[in-house]
Amino acid sequence: GLATQIGQASPLGIPTPTWAFGIVALLCYLILERTTFGRRTKLVGANRAAAVASGLNVMRTIMAVFAISALAAGIVGVLTAAQFGVADSQQFNGTDINAIAAVLVGGTSIRGGEGGVLRTCVGALFIAMLSNLLQVRGYSTGIQLTFIGVAVVIAVCVYGLIKRKEQS
Repeated sequence: GLATQIGQASPLGIPTPTWAFGIVALLCYLILERTTFGRRTKLVGANRAAAVASGLNVMRTIMAVFAISALAAGIVGVLTAAQFGVADSQQFNGTDINAIAAVLVGGTSIRGGEGGVLRTCVGALFIAMLSNLLQVRGYSTGIQLTFIGVAVVIAVCVYGLIKRKEQS
């Protein structure tokens, strides 16, 4: 049907899900960098106590961020169902590890308050390429997760060294 055609289309040679990723990333960037909501979100992530002291409704901000996350997950589900012509509740098992790895490899602090959309996109592209390479090479899921874990450990260590050097 129409949904499958849209999901499998490649305008300008770029698959529809890639377009969706780019559009969502751009929207996230604009929201975080150019709006009051974005500044509030960053403050809550960087220093919750300071956000409360500033009079921000921290719980409202957190709930809004979770709602936006749920909307994004819904969009991914619709696009995936359109692309493959089927919706399976088990289809994304294990992708949470890749998502966390993408954020950490992209340089977002585990403690919060530091990171960015562009850096997370770079981390996501790296993890996606690593996963695809390992899958094409025929490595088992366990080996793939090990490689991703090693990439995360290296990224976190490098990030820690950079921060330590900046502070001294």
